[in-house]
Amino acid sequence: MEVSGNTDNESNLQAVYSLPRASNATERGRLDARHKGLMLSLRGLYTPVDKVREALRLREDGRQPAILDVGTGAGNWAEDMAREFPHAKVLGIDLNPVNISS
Repeated sequence: MEVSGNTDNESNLQAVYSLPRASNATERGRLDARHKGLMLSLRGLYTPVDKVREALRLREDGRQPAILDVGTGAGNWAEDMAREFPHAKVLGIDLNPVNISS
């Protein structure tokens, strides 16, 4: 990609996306705190609980439910959803690579 004649990827990304990204420890800490705050305010990972659980239930026909987290940031929500629904396929995408813990 080229922005204003510059082909450096990081510069290009900054030119078109100026919001913070989970690429440093400070921003990762802020995203972790935001995730915890949202979980407290929602009283969990998602709402409405019954509809989400129904949509992501283990299916008898073998089809695998899927979860997509666009703009996953630090990946906290995607990781937590993968733990809660281990039978589901979870994909988190972001501008920066995400380091998933084991």
